[in-house]
Amino acid sequence: MTDPQKVFLSHNSKDKPWARALAEALAKELDADSFLDEHSIQVGERWDRQIQEAIERCPVALVLLGSNGWGPVHRVEAMMALERARRDATFRFVPVLLPGVDVEAQKI
Repeated sequence: MTDPQKVFLSHNSKDKPWARALAEALAKELDADSFLDEHSIQVGERWDRQIQEAIERCPVALVLLGSNGWGPVHRVEAMMALERARRDATFRFVPVLLPGVDVEAQKI
């Protein structure tokens, strides 16, 4: 079952301020909830399972990429979201380039 008002936000932990700002803007401007790790993953639960389930539930994933490059979990999230996009034509995978990113240096 998908959650039509939920947006999965994938980001390097060093880019957390950008992810927070985007989550706030989505809530304020579009009344859309976000799956942001610090608010959505329950302490003591398997974070990897929660991330996978969220990617399967959310109709869209925004994958942020900034000057800090790829974080280890961030890259895994992006790959899971790409895999869903390959098999589900209704899923939207949206790359979001943050200021200062060197696109050529940040291949997935």
